[in-house]
Amino acid sequence: MWRVLLLTGALLGCEGGEGETDAATTQDGSVDMASVCKPKFGRTFVFDKLEFLPKAEGFDLNNDGMVDNVFGDLGLTINDSFRSDIAQGRTLLLLDLQHGMGAPPFAPGMSFDSFLFAGLDADDPPDPSNNLGGSGRFLVPLGQFDVSCKPTSSITTTADGAQSLKLKAQRLLFTLISVGTLEFSDLVGELSFTSDHTRLDKGKLGGVMKA
Repeated sequence: MWRVLLLTGALLGCEGGEGETDAATTQDGSVDMASVCKPKFGRTFVFDKLEFLPKAEGFDLNNDGMVDNVFGDLGLTINDSFRSDIAQGRTLLLLDLQHGMGAPPFAPGMSFDSFLFAGLDADDPPDPSNNLGGSGRFLVPLGQFDVSCKPTSSITTTADGAQSLKLKAQRLLFTLISVGTLEFSDLVGELSFTSDHTRLDKGKLGGVMKA
C-alpha cells in the first residue's frame, strides 16, 4: 500500500445551487441506465484549483507522527498542468453536498454525505469560460453510480464548527475521465468555507492507494 496525498490543497469555489448538476444521458452497455437512474444532486462546488502539496505537508495516515505524502514531489511537474486543465475545462472536479442539506452554515457536529464527481461541461459545444463563475452546468457520467444508482464516491462529512468540514471514507472509488476508476481507502480531509459561506475557500484530501 502506498500512502498518497490525493487532491491536496484544492481550492473549491463557484457553488451551484441544488439541482444544478445533471446526470449524463448515455452509458456504454446494453442497459439504458439513464432511464432508471435519476439521482438528486444537492449544493455543488467545482474545484477552481488543484495541486499536490509538498512532501512535508499533508496527513499522518498511519499515526506514526510523520506526514505521509509519497507523491509530493509530483507537484513540481504536474501542478502547472492541473491549472491549465481546469482553466480549459479538461478537468472538472465536483464536490456535491447531500441533497436536502440546504445552505451552510451547518450546526457543529451535523453529519451528512458528500460526493466527489468527475464532471463534463454541459455546454454544447463546451465553453470553459463559464465553468468557474457560478453559472456553469455540468454532466456527471452514469459510470460514477452503482447499479442501485448510488454514487461510488460517498464521503462522510461532518461540520466542525460553523466554517469547516471534516471528511472521512473507509473506501472511495473515484473516476477520472482520462484515467479510469481509482480506488482509495482510509480517506481523510478537511475543508473550510469563506466567511459568507458562498464558497469553499480551501481544503485538502488524503488517502491510501494500492501500489
